[in-house]
Amino acid sequence: MAKSPPLAVRSEVEFVNPRSFSDARVTDTSYENSLATSLPDLRKYILEMAAGYLPDNTFIRMRVTEIKDAGRFPIGRGGRRIRVTTSNDPGIIEFDYQWVAADGRVLRAGHERLVNTFFESGRLSGVGGDTAVGNMPVIKRSIRTWISRLGRSR
Repeated sequence: MAKSPPLAVRSEVEFVNPRSFSDARVTDTSYENSLATSLPDLRKYILEMAAGYLPDNTFIRMRVTEIKDAGRFPIGRGGRRIRVTTSNDPGIIEFDYQWVAADGRVLRAGHERLVNTFFESGRLSGVGGDTAVGNMPVIKRSIRTWISRLGRSR
């Protein structure tokens, strides 16, 4: 008999109306292309964090309602668009979540608004040991911290 996949595999991430997000743009690409690149990357990251930090007999359901990546693109620089990050432009992610046990009990549910500045995120070449953070490193740092705390709170 085949072994069932770990419950973390059952974790779910939904992006609610992503075209309304304040800023999920990737450098040097259109907003539509950015969403097609950055959101699957962020979903994969969240699922990996859930698998790594939540107890084996639990999973998470997350509905992301807002993303504003840290920094901004200065206007009028010409050429390549590069995201400039300062303490005045924090990364923000808002979501509703349910942390669920294997038997279907909701262990915790709520709404979170995580706000993190570039400077609070420390070294961004890797997020907590990750060597390839890809897009949205400040948002990913916030998610990693939140999920690791959730996993320890049981």
